[in-house]
Amino acid sequence: MYDGPVPGNKGNVNLESAMTSPQGDTVILRGVSVPTITAYLPPKEKATGAAVIILPGGGLQLLSWASEGGVVAEWFRDHGVAAFVLKYRLHDGSPAPEQQQRPQPRPQAGQSQQAPRTVTGPIPAGLEVYQVEEYLQSLQAEHAPIMALEQLDAEQAIRYVKSHAAQWNINPAKIGYLGFSAGGCIAIYAVMRNADPSVMPAYLATMYGPPVTVMSVPEHAPKLFVATRADHQNVAPGCLSLYLEWQKHGIPAEIHIYGNGKGGFGSAVNNTTSDDWKESLLHWMKVEGF
Repeated sequence: MYDGPVPGNKGNVNLESAMTSPQGDTVILRGVSVPTITAYLPPKEKATGAAVIILPGGGLQLLSWASEGGVVAEWFRDHGVAAFVLKYRLHDGSPAPEQQQRPQPRPQAGQSQQAPRTVTGPIPAGLEVYQVEEYLQSLQAEHAPIMALEQLDAEQAIRYVKSHAAQWNINPAKIGYLGFSAGGCIAIYAVMRNADPSVMPAYLATMYGPPVTVMSVPEHAPKLFVATRADHQNVAPGCLSLYLEWQKHGIPAEIHIYGNGKGGFGSAVNNTTSDDWKESLLHWMKVEGF
């Protein structure tokens, strides 16, 4: 995807491994250090001119390569949208530093002081008793180095697709991101920190990402589509906050909060209302001119 050395790579870059299904299909990737893009192109007579760059989820530690990657790309290809699955760089799997002390909970009125505790996972329940801004800043600081590289990968994916737009029957003004979970966070991160309008996506779709986070919406932010399940801890409030921030800035946005099911859903058929998210996204894209 890059011409020449991959920017930012250091040390051992041969750590990639894959988990395969009994049929031999790759379903999970780990240790990615060399980013690539895999194209799923519709026939010329079926192409709508739209393109979607898909960023699978996996908590920055792995990539859900099938359920949130290839299977989704095949569906969009079959509906006339050129789809590209981005294999972006991940944490290298080296041991994490000893537990980092993050801001501690404040007792509510009438409560006794709680014993200090270290928080290493998602924002805990009872969010209101936490020093939220400090907590989020410390959490984001941990991931900042790898996310800076992933931003480069996401932006390079747009450059790469644009450079082949004529060859692949793509309208350069109709290229967007579709991110799942951590992949959605990366797409949002790239948009919020974008300094080059030529690699700003035309639209941004995020599926159950981000968790509650600090947001800064650029003036030239793209149209937004969000989908999540209501009971997805931290993620549903984060998605709602994202939608409201876009609304506050007067940028077109749509959100779908599904009331049943648990956690992420990817391309799985769960016999719940979230099963139709792809159709909803495609319809939104058409209505918005993509």
